[in-house]
Amino acid sequence: MLLRAAAAIYLVLGDLGVGALLAFFALVTVGLVVWQERRSGRAIDALRSRAAPPIGSALRWKSNSENANPSHCAFVKWVIGFCAASISNRMAARRASSAA
Repeated sequence: MLLRAAAAIYLVLGDLGVGALLAFFALVTVGLVVWQERRSGRAIDALRSRAAPPIGSALRWKSNSENANPSHCAFVKWVIGFCAASISNRMAARRASSAA
């Protein structure tokens, strides 16, 4: 924005060559920013698509496969339940200590 304003001032006040050069470099800079934003967006989308699936879908896949190990699924479910209970117990303890 500032480069475009400076280029406009140069063009209005008289130095046509410097104003045109500044306008050209301003356009190149904006083009590079847009190009880089598109590349970054595509990279983020690719990373999101390659991210690990949610645990629930992994458990469904594991339990539906021909080599499913029910004890493994039970263990993973137990770990998830234990962590959830531990977190809720900590939250309840914090609420009780802050209320006292």
